[in-house]
Amino acid sequence: MTTPSNHYASFLRLCRETRNQAQAKKLHCLIIKTVANPETFLYNNLINTYGKLGNTTYARLVFDEIAQPNPFSWNIILSAYSDSGFLGKMQEVFNLMPTRDGVSWNSLISGYARHGSAMEAVEAYNLMLREGVFNLNRITFSTVLSLASSQGCIDLGRQRQKFFQLYKNSGALEGAGGSSPGERQLFFFLVDDSAGAVV
Repeated sequence: MTTPSNHYASFLRLCRETRNQAQAKKLHCLIIKTVANPETFLYNNLINTYGKLGNTTYARLVFDEIAQPNPFSWNIILSAYSDSGFLGKMQEVFNLMPTRDGVSWNSLISGYARHGSAMEAVEAYNLMLREGVFNLNRITFSTVLSLASSQGCIDLGRQRQKFFQLYKNSGALEGAGGSSPGERQLFFFLVDDSAGAVV
């Protein structure tokens, strides 16, 4: 059964795919007029749409309308700031998050890394390890490796053996060397680099 929320969510997905922000705003107005109490699911779709289209102002306005944001709500507004390079806002949202997962940490680390704040990315990575985050994902791992190979991040490079062990323990690598050619190449690179100590 198709609900109004699912109906609007489908159209919002089309707006993201076609990069049509004007149409997204029209849909937003229509939702306000026709949906008395929007579900968090629908709010999340609006935040995601505005975030993907680079409009963090509207994304935050929608986020602030949610009485009880769920973990996905927090992650998508965090990702919106991360992708757009609003690092101060990104850190502010991260600090306010009631719970954080691998997606949250990836948004924080990659946001700093992609926008020229390598040292802040390293600090976030170190904080992540201190907090004992084990549900790491492939994207977080790739981001940290990219940082490790950049100038000024020698200490991070030395720590990648520890990070790889956490990544391996999280179950993200299935079987020897991962499940894809890229992961296997990464796996053997790390093993060669540490003389096999991580396995």
